Amino acid sequence: MNTMNEIQSQKVFDILEATKTNWSVNKLPLVSAIEGLPTDSLGIFRNDNNKWLGTVKDRYEPMQNATLVELLVQATELLNLDISKGGILGNGSKVFYQMQLTDEHIGNSGVKRYITANNSHDGSCSIGFGTTNTVIVCQNTFYKSYRDLVKVKHTSNALTRVKELADNLRATLNFEQKVMDDFKRMADVPLNDIAVEKAMRL
Repeated sequence: MNTMNEIQSQKVFDILEATKTNWSVNKLPLVSAIEGLPTDSLGIFRNDNNKWLGTVKDRYEPMQNATLVELLVQATELLNLDISKGGILGNGSKVFYQMQLTDEHIGNSGVKRYITANNSHDGSCSIGFGTTNTVIVCQNTFYKSYRDLVKVKHTSNALTRVKELADNLRATLNFEQKVMDDFKRMADVPLNDIAVEKAMRL
């Protein structure tokens, strides 16, 4: 019988394979092309095809794809969710994963929500983690969803911070569910003319 750790590890692997993100990155010193002179910059390279993804400074610490997916799986293990969207932009300079939550209906409107983890390997943005109602399909929607997420800089304590976000995700979802329930109750209450007039005066 598989243990919980084995089940989680298999799920992480399956997600990485399905989203074509089963690779890691290396941070390597950059030198001048002709003389081979050292610089203060470092390059981020994919380890599977050696593609250069971006130039960063020494304090930048990459968040590996497998680490981010593992935190996402651990944060959602009791919700039994699967990745609904995920993949890369460019050659892998940006990576994203989305797990769709159950649709909510407020009045006649449907509300879709996704647990989302965004990451960049080119130094252009921080790690994003949280919930959004934006489906990522391109760079524009990547940044649109990114605005909704909590940001964590790529520093030495980034892993600790993202772990905290993952641990707090369940509480965040419970809070959001209460907000949704309040909206539903409000949508079910018919407004009379006096109430509408008062609301318009606010």
